[in-house]
Amino acid sequence: MRAETKKHRSSLVVAVAVVLSAVCSPQAHAAVFRVATTGVDGPSCGTAASPCRTLQHALDLATSGDEIRLAEGVYTGVSTSGGHTQLAWIRDKMVTVRGGFTTSNWSVPNPDAHPTILDAEGQGMVLYISYAAMGDGSTHLEGLQITGGNATDAIAGEHDGGGIHIDITGHMHVRIEDCGIHDNIAESGAGGILSNQSIGLWVEDSSIENNTGHGIKTVLVDVLSVTDSMIADNSRAGIIVGVGAPNVTITGNQFLRNSPGAKLSSLFGTVSGNTFQDNSGEGTGGGGLDVAGAVDATITWNTFIGNEGTSGGALQLTGPASTTVANNVAVSNSAPFFGYSGGGAFYIDAGATGADVEVVDNWVEGNSAYNQGGGMYLLGNVWASGNVIANNSSQGGGGIVCTITGTLQENLFVGNSAGTGGGLYLVNPMGANLVRNEFRGNQATNGNGGGASIWGGFFFDVSLDGNIAVGNSATNKGGGLYLESQDTDVETYISNTLVAENQADTGSGLYYFGGTMILSHSTIANHSLDPGDGVGLYLKEFGSAEDFEIRNSIIAGNEVGVHLASGGANLHHTLWGAGAWANVTDHSGGVVTDNDSWQSPGFLGEHNYHLALSSAARDAGVDVGVALDMDGEDRPDGASGIPDLGADEIVDVGLLFKDGFESGDASQW
Repeated sequence: MRAETKKHRSSLVVAVAVVLSAVCSPQAHAAVFRVATTGVDGPSCGTAASPCRTLQHALDLATSGDEIRLAEGVYTGVSTSGGHTQLAWIRDKMVTVRGGFTTSNWSVPNPDAHPTILDAEGQGMVLYISYAAMGDGSTHLEGLQITGGNATDAIAGEHDGGGIHIDITGHMHVRIEDCGIHDNIAESGAGGILSNQSIGLWVEDSSIENNTGHGIKTVLVDVLSVTDSMIADNSRAGIIVGVGAPNVTITGNQFLRNSPGAKLSSLFGTVSGNTFQDNSGEGTGGGGLDVAGAVDATITWNTFIGNEGTSGGALQLTGPASTTVANNVAVSNSAPFFGYSGGGAFYIDAGATGADVEVVDNWVEGNSAYNQGGGMYLLGNVWASGNVIANNSSQGGGGIVCTITGTLQENLFVGNSAGTGGGLYLVNPMGANLVRNEFRGNQATNGNGGGASIWGGFFFDVSLDGNIAVGNSATNKGGGLYLESQDTDVETYISNTLVAENQADTGSGLYYFGGTMILSHSTIANHSLDPGDGVGLYLKEFGSAEDFEIRNSIIAGNEVGVHLASGGANLHHTLWGAGAWANVTDHSGGVVTDNDSWQSPGFLGEHNYHLALSSAARDAGVDVGVALDMDGEDRPDGASGIPDLGADEIVDVGLLFKDGFESGDASQW
């Protein structure tokens, strides 16, 4: 009895396995239809021995889930149906179409060695794909060369999607893999690929080149993924994403010589690891990448080279809600047109209140703008941190020009040039913080602020902490830093600031004109008379502002330490220098000082303005509420609990001894 039961169970398992295999296997009922240029269309064609002649005939025989394999060769000939003309219409079927086979090998495709070319010869579109039926799935195109498409109303009955026209496929996505879509035409829209009202479009390892119109265009597509593809030499945008694209992934592609490289609206997703080179903006916008209305987007690890745009040669980003622009390289891009805002590399407008844009760890070098922002043009609530801004140029703000309510932190500005604001031109700051930025070797060639120019006509809410301005120059005022506010009631806090070796006709180091300035724990050093006036601090009161306050600072090695052009200034706990570090004149004008000292500041070395352990500035200050130094290290440091003078706080790490010789007696080692 037990043996019989076991036998029946075994038979049942086998029967169930067979049924499940038939039901669950996607290939269980799939047919394969073969097509060759030597084939003959007929009711039973499609076998290896008797292939069909045309793709359209094989599609007519196929049902959803079937596969069509095309042998090498050129397939031509269009037909008209449904009011439009195309080489083949994939209608209400989810099929796979593969090329690269031969009539002697229908098993393993090799599209490179055996190209399959679908050529509409300018007489209509190449492929028209529609799917009004129910049931989710995909149509897959692989290993095909799609060319000669013409989406012109008079010829094709359509004006968009010359190569591939995907229309209203709300229950089906289309995957295009290892295909070449080239030399197609659109009267308007996309010469290469149009996807309209689709659940999704995937393009992978393909080339979209030399199309008249956009390379790829999507409208109301739920998902767009373009990866590891070449998008080049299309007469309009390489990719244009219209409204309704909630999930976009564009990674690992090359965008070359399009207009622009990619133009994206309402971006939700990722643009990463792409190369944008020699693209140009269409109308107004970015040359490499143009993004309008990003929502939770990341633009990372891209390379932008030699692109040109009206606003943002490499990238224009406008109206974003939340976007990160990080780890990109932008070299030799330009915004060369008169009458536009600028942004040689990046033009970023955070737009409405509440937008949050992070611009982090980008390398921006050798870019230019006719007007403003040779490297970047930033507006709105922006956090810009860790960027290298080098050798860029413009009329204003050689490195960056901005009006922000955000933070610029730990950016390096080196070798930039502009008429005003060689490194940075900050206009009407409305709650801007400059934290530990470094300005070196920048030039204002026809104005103020070699390192940075900060100007406020209507707004001037800015603070500076831990910034370094060394070796910059201006033809007019403020070789290192220039600040001007036209508001008597403004209070500007500047701390931990190093200003050294700069040049300007007036105020070689730091020039301040405006309301009250409170300068704490700063080092103003080494400004000589020729070239420039050699003035470390040039202070000028706007209207009847309160007296300037300068506390716990080192002012040494200047032609004139402090010059007060108007108003009054109170200096507390100032180290003026001595010997080789003495100022020729410590101060001039209405300056009042107390608790001064005249000693060598004890810098670590030439061009190094950190303090040695033996510095006279050590433990010589008073607590004014500054908790960190210019390097972001604790202030005060050490057992004394007393802060040092100047921008640097000495870090006393103590001495470490081995073998327990804490006494420091090294003779026993």
